[in-house]
Amino acid sequence: MNQYIPLTAIDCLIPSLLIDRQSPPDVLHANAAARILAVPNCSKASTV
Repeated sequence: MNQYIPLTAIDCLIPSLLIDRQSPPDVLHANAAARILAVPNCSKASTV
C-alpha cells in the first residue's frame, strides 16, 4: 500500500497535494485549517 494519498481537483488528474497515511489526525486538521485560513489573505494580496 502506498504511504501517500494523492488528492486531485475535480477537473484535473494531476495530484495537487499528497496526504501521509501515517500522519496523526490532529496534524492533518491543523494543516487543513491553516490552508483554509490562508485563502482570504492570498485573495486580498492579489487584488491590491
